[in-house]
Amino acid sequence: MIITAWKRVVLDNFAAFSGRATRGEYWWFLLASTLLFVGLCALTLVVGSSLFLLIWALYNVVVLVPNVAVSFRRIHDTGRSGWWLFVGFVPVVGSVALVVLLALPGDADANKYGPPPEGLRVA
Repeated sequence: MIITAWKRVVLDNFAAFSGRATRGEYWWFLLASTLLFVGLCALTLVVGSSLFLLIWALYNVVVLVPNVAVSFRRIHDTGRSGWWLFVGFVPVVGSVALVVLLALPGDADANKYGPPPEGLRVA
């Protein structure tokens, strides 16, 4: 049920940079990508072919825009501009700050990026 809701919310808004995304929407997307990576790495080790890493690289190209879009919407949910994603380019400290920003709870009320999102709300 959660995967169906994730698919509906993230993939239906794959190129929407406006609006807001819940923590659940963002972190389920990240979890699915991570599990796919681990599975493809395991297949690469077992089979001994780098074909699965090629599939992983193609997957990353396909989900590049949805990944950036859901990240922008996640930052919007906290009331900040999506451009805060660039803080991740600052070595070490920027990565930590970005994870904190992505993990913060969203605004309970409407903010300048829209009303609170429905769906995968994580309290």
